[in-house]
Amino acid sequence: MKGRSAVVCAFVLTCLPVAAEGVKISGVAETTAFAGLSAGASPFSEFEQYANLRLSAPVGDTGTFNAAANLFAAAGTERAFSSDAELERLYVSFGTGRFDIDAGLLRLPFGYGQAFRPTDILNAANPLYPDARLAGVLGGIVSWYAGEETRLAAFGSDRVADDAFGSFGAASPFSGRGSRPIGGLMFETHSPRYSAQVLAAVRPGESSGDSPEFRAGASLKVEAGVGLVADALFFADGSLSPAANGDRSWVKAAIGADYSFFDGKLYALAQYYYNGAGVLSADDSLSDLYGTDGWADLPAAARVPAGGYADYYRRQYLFARALWKVSDYTRAGLGALCSLEDGSFSPTLDIEHDLTRGVTISAEGRAYLDAHDLAGRWRGELGSANVFRAGSLSGKATVRF
Repeated sequence: MKGRSAVVCAFVLTCLPVAAEGVKISGVAETTAFAGLSAGASPFSEFEQYANLRLSAPVGDTGTFNAAANLFAAAGTERAFSSDAELERLYVSFGTGRFDIDAGLLRLPFGYGQAFRPTDILNAANPLYPDARLAGVLGGIVSWYAGEETRLAAFGSDRVADDAFGSFGAASPFSGRGSRPIGGLMFETHSPRYSAQVLAAVRPGESSGDSPEFRAGASLKVEAGVGLVADALFFADGSLSPAANGDRSWVKAAIGADYSFFDGKLYALAQYYYNGAGVLSADDSLSDLYGTDGWADLPAAARVPAGGYADYYRRQYLFARALWKVSDYTRAGLGALCSLEDGSFSPTLDIEHDLTRGVTISAEGRAYLDAHDLAGRWRGELGSANVFRAGSLSGKATVRF
């Protein structure tokens, strides 16, 4: 914590000379209160204070220096008071009209999917938490613009998204192996009716004798009255030994649609996700995943240590959300993520109100349900026992400055 505090203090000190020409400081602060039931129906409560501070400053005539830091404090019935801090962004950008260069600790997003984005290999989002700030990667991207709407880019990063955290914040089994760089090329083009993007990336094996990993993906967004989005990613890895059931390859794909009704008052989206990397088939149970039985049926690379797995466990998912604009200042939403193969799902109900300029208050109810929770039958991935939560209510005040 001392090291992190020193980093954040250094960040704050750089923000002090606000009178410097062109320097901009902004941020967001969130105060959140949680209450709910654990998987064993025990009540819990928690309070969180979060702030994200951002700084940008010009570098010469064509560059910008950007930095951001997160500050976090929490306490509750299931944890003692704790605080933390981290450097979120620290990068420079240079643009000359035809060429752009971004390098440092930054986000390199790919794909167009509304909730799932299989091609977003470096900073993957979780559809259950769409407002979460995504962790940055240490890397860079160089872009060449063939026209106003077409570019070719080369990028590199110290890691991929699977090296970070799992679907519900659990540490990945890969997180203790150190980082392995990845590099690739990306091409995209835009028009008023569609956007298209393709990428290819390669990553060295874990040791000198291992084959490299290959990733190739494509994403397409079409505006045809209804917004249509399709993303697909192919992965191939020749690094596994025959003892671990040979080479590994998979495909992740998502297709979704969104539409606005009643002159934009109602927005709805639905997205289907196929996770070819899922370690459980429709016939497998969570006991196969955690090794209480059927352990030998899973390939060695799919066996899950205590920290959790770095992706969704199964193959097929559906996400849906509707957002109703109650007024110019108030919005209400209803959504759910469902694991189609085991029937578990997580519904959410939320409402948000702009109290004044820069100040928003919101409330959210969330549940984690499966066949065991509803009828005493089998456990599911999104059920209370696996997520360690039966449900929660939260209230939040957000201040932007």
